Amino acid sequence: MSNVYVEPNVKRSKTLILWSAIYLGALWIGVPASFINPDTVNFTIADLFIFLSLPPLICAFIFCVLWVRSLIITARYFQPNGIGYRQGWAFWSWLTPIVSFWIPRRLITRPFDCFAWFNGSSNSLQTSLWWGFFLGSQVVSNISVTAALTLPELVPVLDLISTILLTIAFPQWKKIVETVTAAQEAAVGRIMSQQQSNGPLG
Repeated sequence: MSNVYVEPNVKRSKTLILWSAIYLGALWIGVPASFINPDTVNFTIADLFIFLSLPPLICAFIFCVLWVRSLIITARYFQPNGIGYRQGWAFWSWLTPIVSFWIPRRLITRPFDCFAWFNGSSNSLQTSLWWGFFLGSQVVSNISVTAALTLPELVPVLDLISTILLTIAFPQWKKIVETVTAAQEAAVGRIMSQQQSNGPLG
């Protein structure tokens, strides 16, 4: 077995956490601006910060997709039948309506279960707190987009609530990324050691 999907993933996990933090910081810079200048008709400084938050959001999304894809691929070494989802879901699960409420979480927990089983460690990955606050943030953010057309005065408040929820979710997200990546690395390291011990004839 090659560890091609593990070594890059350790780096990806750190980069993912970094870009997630940068995106969250960009949101917090934009929230006060929306209260200071709440004009929803003309282009404002709040709109500028929204545009500035897009690059870190895109980067965080890209590294998240790559990270999750690696988990799915690696899990197949330990569970030949896979985890029930193909690699493409690493991308589409976050964007597809309805299923985005549960599939992204499964794409993280199911590979972790495979790694934990092989490592002989606990497979109790705590994701409920992160997922609940993350989904709450996304729902409020979507309401904010709709409110911009009908109740623009609520947009700054909704954006603030969404950002607070995402902030609460972030420490849990960081812990999950680190925990799952460590389990992936340990599982691959263990199976590679076993293969080396068995020799070329197995």
